[in-house]
Amino acid sequence: MFATLKDSLAVCSRGLVATLLLLSVGTAQAQQTYTLGLDGGQVEEMSLPVGKSQIIQSDQPLSQVVVGNPNVADVNLLNENQFLVVGREPGITNLAFRDTNDRIIAILDLVVGYDLVAIRRKLNDILPDERGLQVTSANGRVVISGQVSSAMAQDAVLAVTNTFVGSSSLVNLLEVGGGQQVMLEARIAEVNRTRVRDLGVSTDLLGGAGQETGLEIITGNPIQNAFGGVFVNNTSISDSLNVALTALVQEGAAQVLAEPNIVALSGQEASFLAGGEFPIPVAQGGAFAGAITIQYREFGVGLEFLPTVLSSDRINLQLTTEVSDLDITSGTSVLGTNVPGIRTRRVSTSIELGDGNSFAIAGLLQNNIASLVSEFPGLGAIPILGALFRNNEFNRDETELVIVVTPRLVSSVDRNAIALPTDNFRPPSAYDQILQGRTEAPDPDAGPQTTSSEEQGLDGAQGHQF
Repeated sequence: MFATLKDSLAVCSRGLVATLLLLSVGTAQAQQTYTLGLDGGQVEEMSLPVGKSQIIQSDQPLSQVVVGNPNVADVNLLNENQFLVVGREPGITNLAFRDTNDRIIAILDLVVGYDLVAIRRKLNDILPDERGLQVTSANGRVVISGQVSSAMAQDAVLAVTNTFVGSSSLVNLLEVGGGQQVMLEARIAEVNRTRVRDLGVSTDLLGGAGQETGLEIITGNPIQNAFGGVFVNNTSISDSLNVALTALVQEGAAQVLAEPNIVALSGQEASFLAGGEFPIPVAQGGAFAGAITIQYREFGVGLEFLPTVLSSDRINLQLTTEVSDLDITSGTSVLGTNVPGIRTRRVSTSIELGDGNSFAIAGLLQNNIASLVSEFPGLGAIPILGALFRNNEFNRDETELVIVVTPRLVSSVDRNAIALPTDNFRPPSAYDQILQGRTEAPDPDAGPQTTSSEEQGLDGAQGHQF
């Protein structure tokens, strides 16, 4: 009984092995068969992806297949006319075929590389719009070439290809198409409003004999003190008392509008400055004690940015923009030299937006109010009459600031299509400058200037200015 069972198991094992062999052979035969040429030992060449197999057919019976580099490919004889080649790792080797008489009847150069068909298929599935991609192999490496529409598409192509091959086996020859030059338009708009009220009576006790009583009207510098005051000096109250009557109302408004534009290549940093530099004296110490050196600091309208074109309608920006001007009121004195301060509006940020779109990257709304009451001790506290012994000051400073940026993809144009600020400027002749009072010569092609009835009105350069 046991012998019968043992024999049955042996028969089943042999049948299973035979079935698996037939299935493997049948599957191999279902693949595309490569027919080996036997024409006087001519060297042929065949490519094979890593991890895949290929059936090679021979018209003559074979007894042996010699592999030059077993690490690159492995060979299994299926029968005397067929053998199976399996790619193991990227590389180049050759196969030598012997017949039943041990004669070399053929030599086959075998190039084992990565599965380029699978890479192309996956790239087409993920990036169907990128039609200009080419995937080839060279010396065991995968070469990606062609043109992609954006830097984001390029990163996606490399990421997908790296899932099949390592970065050391990938050669990137891709070109990014489309507009890769970015022009950045920055607008810095600021409005500053000030209001000053000064109303009251200021008194001052003098230590010595006073001066004659008089009435003096003082008008200051139009920039530093736009209004004046009425002062009464040394009234008959006392020879050592000064009384100043102040009634000032000052209002001012200032507007700053800077629009720097600059063009840079995607991935390259660019900078722009329209302004100047002012010197600052610096005292040296140590062995050079007492020596004075000069350092320069920039001011004006500045712009620095680093654009990155992500796609045909998407741009990433890293930018820093500022507007600065000299401020004498916040300056200082260095070694007897007056050094002005700098009033700066600066912003540094990173944003992402579309071609031609605008973004308000910074804004400021500031309102400063200061109130000061000065009074004569004791007398200023008297109801109603105390107003004659008080001085009231009120200052209000309002600032509104907005910074807007707009990136655009641009390309070069013909030089005749660019208009310059000097194109329409004509220097005046002696007649225009002396007799006509013109700073520019009139355009001879413009003809006489006429004003229609529809253009007449209150708008325009009309009225008087003192």
